Amino acid sequence: MLLFLEPSKAKSMQKNFEILYDLIYSKEDSNAAFNMLTKFFRANIDSMNIEELDLAKILLVALNIHLLRNKMLDERINDKLKELFDACGMENSDWEKVLQKYNDIVNVE
Repeated sequence: MLLFLEPSKAKSMQKNFEILYDLIYSKEDSNAAFNMLTKFFRANIDSMNIEELDLAKILLVALNIHLLRNKMLDERINDKLKELFDACGMENSDWEKVLQKYNDIVNVE
């Protein structure tokens, strides 16, 4: 399942997100993806000032990068995703897709 940021709402991060997404899901290179994650999102990734759905998508990819690279979930990212799911509910199909992808990632562990 593909996840994309809303172009009009996160233009500055869209390209970086696309690179991360490609590295982890197309090239399956978790080390390169981790290096790009730390380069693109140096600040606390869980507190970026963007729309909640876009933040959830970025965190989801970051969670998967950490899981594939370190063989364990990053608890800080995982907790922030759970917080977003609780706060935003599943009122639209985009949130349902993000939650489904989250469940796919977490249930592999």
